[in-house]
Amino acid sequence: MGGIVAAVIVLILLLILGVSISSFAEALLVIFLIVLFLMTVFFSVCAVIFAVAKATKAEFCGFVEIKGADFAQYRIDGELYTNIYLAENVMRSKIYKSGEQKIRIFHFRKKAFAVDSHTRLTIFTGLILSVLSFAAVFYEYSMLYGI
Repeated sequence: MGGIVAAVIVLILLLILGVSISSFAEALLVIFLIVLFLMTVFFSVCAVIFAVAKATKAEFCGFVEIKGADFAQYRIDGELYTNIYLAENVMRSKIYKSGEQKIRIFHFRKKAFAVDSHTRLTIFTGLILSVLSFAAVFYEYSMLYGI
């Protein structure tokens, strides 16, 4: 609610200063395009991480809290690996099952992270949706403003 009030106040101030509504709308669209582009870059980097990660089998051990967020942990040969993404709160019992599972291990500097099957689904769904969203909004922007 506070964000809506702030946006209305900014819009009113810009109108008082003589900025047209169409210029304000174009600026919002450009900001939206930048955010979608950054999301596409993020998921692209995650897809590369997944591609270079080494496949192995691991046992799900539970969750660990890091900075107030839960992460899944897996055990391989007695060593614990933390998942690179946050643990889901919805349907935890369906997603994280005890026993042996196929995961991937990604080594970055001196630390290693797990990339489980749920993370894989998140990465590729996010990549597809962010690319499609960016393409659609960019197409609309180019049609509206003649790029």
